[in-house]
Amino acid sequence: MKIAVLMSGQARHLEQGASWWRQRLFPDWHNRMHVDYYFHLWDDGTDNLDDRVKELYGAKVVDVSNYDEVVTDHIAKVKHGNEDAQDWWLAPDYVQHTVCYKTDQMSQYTYNFPGMYLASAKVAETFEPYHEQYDITFKTRTDCIFNPMPEHHWQNLLGNMLRQKAFNDTIFSPWLRIRNGLPFFGDLAFVGRSKLIQKYIKNMDQHLVKLATHDKHLLSDYMVDPEIPFPHWLWSRLSMYSRTDWLAVSVVWPVPFGSCLLRSDEFVLDKNFQYLEEAYNKHEEQKHDHIAHRVGDTKP
Repeated sequence: MKIAVLMSGQARHLEQGASWWRQRLFPDWHNRMHVDYYFHLWDDGTDNLDDRVKELYGAKVVDVSNYDEVVTDHIAKVKHGNEDAQDWWLAPDYVQHTVCYKTDQMSQYTYNFPGMYLASAKVAETFEPYHEQYDITFKTRTDCIFNPMPEHHWQNLLGNMLRQKAFNDTIFSPWLRIRNGLPFFGDLAFVGRSKLIQKYIKNMDQHLVKLATHDKHLLSDYMVDPEIPFPHWLWSRLSMYSRTDWLAVSVVWPVPFGSCLLRSDEFVLDKNFQYLEEAYNKHEEQKHDHIAHRVGDTKP
């Protein structure tokens, strides 16, 4: 089985992430599961970021872009598409300012908000020439880790994704919930058939522009339950353009699958996943006394 791991966004906790992925999560299993890594990262101002990532992960391809240039271009496209808009009332106020850019006044949160979606489109560009070579693709970020399950669990889980025709159009996330009819899910990582993951994230930048302009009326659904974390719901709404479905990983196979973010620079190989997961949850509780619309980092 050939597996591709796509990582995008900011270059966070590279050393810890690389050691976890390559030594704990997917060590050398004698070619029964061949894993390659592809990156698109925002330039963090350090020298030779691409070479550093290639050395740490043995990455096939590492591309680096300037976030300010990419997001400025995105905002300009959305503003141009909304120049003569008369349908602002169709989008909730929060959405108008967060993704539609109704006013020129912009918070740092609003400026950073599209980063995770734009980064996904960028890593799809990086992966486009190679995606047909792989059976399964993980889409995640450098500071995300998974529970290191035994090999037979991975074989059963990923093999079932490939064998079952019912999953042809389905992408899997660590968790999925539906509240008041609105689906939302964990956006730290996705996994599924490679062609499907590529179909979903390819052109996501264009899809986000279309949703924020011509299709902004579709954003009104969010007001059914505005307490749902908006970024988690938006990933689901964007899937309409690729016609992909979503399920939680636990639906495929009963395995101890889990994910969390690294939130310290401490050495990780002497820690178990439960310890790191608890540290992440504690960090999030301290960071967010009340989680409403802003979940996770502002510039993934």
